[in-house]
Amino acid sequence: MRYAKALMILFLAVTLVGTIVFTSNDAMAKVGDNVEAVCSVCHTMHHSQDGTDPTNPNDETQSVGPNNALLYGDSSGNNATCVACHTGSGGTHATLGYDEETGAPIVDLAADKQLAGGTYVAGTDKTRHNALGITGADATIPNDGVSGGDIPPGGANSDIGDALQITCAGTTGCHGDRAESDNVKSVHGAHHLDDRTIDGTKIGKSYRFLGIDVSGSSFSSGDGVDGLEHDHWESGQENSLFANNTLNADDHNVYDAEGINRVCASCHGDFHGTDQGTSEPWIRHPTDITLESAADEGPSAEYDEYPNTAGGELYSTEAPVGFTVAQADGEANVDANDGQVLCISCHRAHGSEWDDILRWNYDAMLATGGEGSVNTGCNRCHTTK
Repeated sequence: MRYAKALMILFLAVTLVGTIVFTSNDAMAKVGDNVEAVCSVCHTMHHSQDGTDPTNPNDETQSVGPNNALLYGDSSGNNATCVACHTGSGGTHATLGYDEETGAPIVDLAADKQLAGGTYVAGTDKTRHNALGITGADATIPNDGVSGGDIPPGGANSDIGDALQITCAGTTGCHGDRAESDNVKSVHGAHHLDDRTIDGTKIGKSYRFLGIDVSGSSFSSGDGVDGLEHDHWESGQENSLFANNTLNADDHNVYDAEGINRVCASCHGDFHGTDQGTSEPWIRHPTDITLESAADEGPSAEYDEYPNTAGGELYSTEAPVGFTVAQADGEANVDANDGQVLCISCHRAHGSEWDDILRWNYDAMLATGGEGSVNTGCNRCHTTK
């Protein structure tokens, strides 16, 4: 009896430990989707190994420290901590789209392997956001002449706090709490938060850690972006994403239209809202309107045929549209004609192979048949052109 009781206790203990391990790994999906979430992959307790600075396992060139939040990555350049984990060096990075050790999505992949947000690997300044620590300053757009900071097209230098370059996170970036100037403080704790529900209430529960409001004392409900995240960031390397364009939450991101557009508008404000006009004929390309309403108000029903693809698919990853969260959360097969136009319907967030960070070659768009791109790009929505 005593032996049986001991076995039972041992069994319960092993079961409990297994439950804790698997539950914790599942709950902290930001660091555990593709790998085991081992603390020492990102953190060093005392920043000392054999009496010297430890080598960063994610980037052998990064050994400066100690750093904020006990991270290996150098935070002296503000963006460098993000770069240490989110840029690759070829090999499996280029194949998988993420780092095998940390599970972090890689943002400087070759153009043919880029994730949904695009790639910083580009030929000119016109094809990418020039993020600090990844690329040099943008020489193709003007600065304010006072601080030397770049002026975002359609915006003002003050939109990014007189920064010389855009950063990944914080006040001068797109991700994290945008009331915080430092990248690490801006996303502090987010990588460890249970993100199985994305609702925008916290940084770790905001779509891709995106923040909307630049001003404010802290991140609060309403400051984030909702949506559904593709499990491999639309890398297309381990799924049938590009062979199946039906509206299925397992195959592509589902964007909260208002949230995503507000992130872009925080720097490029002149391209949004009243500055785009209120109805046809538009003075700037509209955002935040549904394809269905555009067809009702316009001269034709050209938008009704989105995504202009044979076979009756309901969604295009080439020109994605956004939805209200109420539509998306149920993973319902929503009619894409109810989808809302996004800034990222035409552009990628990080960079692309085309000018203006476009998703396709604008110069090849044709309104009639010919040798150019007829049923792609702009013509995904403008189906009768």
